[in-house]
Amino acid sequence: MLRATQAFHTTLDGVDRFVPAGELVQDDDPVVTGREGLFETAEPAAKTAPKKTTSRKA
Repeated sequence: MLRATQAFHTTLDGVDRFVPAGELVQDDDPVVTGREGLFETAEPAAKTAPKKTTSRKA
C-alpha cells in the first residue's frame, strides 16, 4: 500500500485521474508507474494509530 505525498493529475488510457495528497493506492496501481517519487509506503493503521489508554477508576 502506498500513500501519495503530494497531489497530482495525470491521464491514464485517455482517462483523467486526480490523486490528492494522502490518497492510498495499491503498489501495482498504474498511477504509480513512472511516478514512484510521489508516493511513500503507507504503514498499516494498527501501527500508526495512537495506543488507547484505559483509565482506572479509584
